[in-house]
Amino acid sequence: MKLLEPSQKPEPLRIFPVVVEIPVQWGDQDAYQHVNNVISLRWFETARIAYFQHSLIQDLEADGMAPILAQACCNFRQQVKYPDTVLSACRISRVGGKSLTMDHAIYSLEQQLIVSDGTCITVMFDYNKNESMMVIDQVQQMIETMEARVD
Repeated sequence: MKLLEPSQKPEPLRIFPVVVEIPVQWGDQDAYQHVNNVISLRWFETARIAYFQHSLIQDLEADGMAPILAQACCNFRQQVKYPDTVLSACRISRVGGKSLTMDHAIYSLEQQLIVSDGTCITVMFDYNKNESMMVIDQVQQMIETMEARVD
């Protein structure tokens, strides 16, 4: 998945190192003819996965280590309707002993504003041992490299 370059980001998203463009699909709408609430969480997921893919955290997967979603919170600010394109953005705002807090924002190109935002907490997880693990130095360095991609 291609990330937007800093110069391509609208002003409200310049604080986010990861911004991906996602076209709104007709099937994303519900019976009320606006994008269903669950879709915002899917867009959060798209940016979150892009963050991990581009930060090389996926390199740890060979050893059975990867972040796992523990909590998601979404604030719905404005309705989104088809046709539109959104920009899904994320950044890591806090590194805990075992967890990473990610801030998310969804920006509508049609409306030119943030239509939803929220946070997700992921926990570093050792899938071989089936237990949470500490955020290792290698992960901290990857995060610092990614977070430096802001404008």
